[in-house]
Amino acid sequence: TFYDLGYVRDIADIYELKNYKYELTRLDGMGELRVSNLLNAIEESKKNNIEFDERFVQKGSYYKENSGKKAVENAINSGVDFTAIMLPDDYTAVSAAAYIKDYEKKTGRKISYTGFDGVEVTGILSKPITTIRQDTKLLGVEAARILLNEMKGIKSVEPTLLPVSIYEGKTVTQI
Repeated sequence: TFYDLGYVRDIADIYELKNYKYELTRLDGMGELRVSNLLNAIEESKKNNIEFDERFVQKGSYYKENSGKKAVENAINSGVDFTAIMLPDDYTAVSAAAYIKDYEKKTGRKISYTGFDGVEVTGILSKPITTIRQDTKLLGVEAARILLNEMKGIKSVEPTLLPVSIYEGKTVTQI
């Protein structure tokens, strides 16, 4: 995690993550597009005067077994009265689904949750997961273009932002 690597010691350091862009792109599961999206979201939050409350930012991991369970447990144990969880990827969201369902049964509270990536499994579950979908074909075409350009000696300097869409599953409810 960013904390374990020393990039973030407290919530104020989130605004300085841009200084570690190169290192962040080399982390397992990150890559240039994810890092660009993260850094752009942080910059947008500054423009909109959205303040981070560190109680709402939980450490986690990508694509690890039980990462969804840990995300839900962290949220429950944080002491924060939360109503939603944005999980870092769809596999984590799938992993979290059963734990969220159990929590809802025990407490009577509804928890909204989303994933990110748009993998097909999110739509075929008994309760389809709301997710942000990436156009994987376009992503592949763009990756090939960048790779071919780099093979020709043309370095890609600017991040490539591709369009996304929202798949509206059944995991986000009104408060």
